[in-house]
Amino acid sequence: AEDFYANLQLLKRVLKHTNAMICEVPGFEGDDVVATLATQLARAEDVTIMSTDVDLLQLTVNPRIASIKSAFAKVDDPQDIHLYKTLVGDTSDNIKGVPGIGDKAFAKVNKKVFEKFCTKPFKLDSPKQVKTLFGVNPAPAKWIYENPQDLQILWLITALYNVPEVEKFMIP
Repeated sequence: AEDFYANLQLLKRVLKHTNAMICEVPGFEGDDVVATLATQLARAEDVTIMSTDVDLLQLTVNPRIASIKSAFAKVDDPQDIHLYKTLVGDTSDNIKGVPGIGDKAFAKVNKKVFEKFCTKPFKLDSPKQVKTLFGVNPAPAKWIYENPQDLQILWLITALYNVPEVEKFMIP
């Protein structure tokens, strides 16, 4: 870890001698900064994200944003990446996801119902209702019924966030 941070500092010093832009925003992940900048730039011009980070691939739903990462094999549509990370988890970010939902189960879930529930929660009456509505097996249905706030928290922590006043943090 020490080598990584030492190399990062060296890279920052090198980049100051190029046309590259550096932007660090306290309290925000790099994904959020890149997503904010790419979205802002895409209002005026085409943008290519030079990262293989799967989280950023979801930005390619905007026709003016492209990525060198062309696809994420676990989902067919880049806009489903956020929900995938919520339900299945993300080992690189230490997010466990919903117990009992893996790649195969994700392919069968009712994505629209999940997204609706995560963004605007509604009352759940029973695990059986969850199983039917969400299209999940009994074990994850029971977990979702017993832990609806945890599901919503997973949704929130896997989201990309707009960074307010990101321009203030750009280092020439």
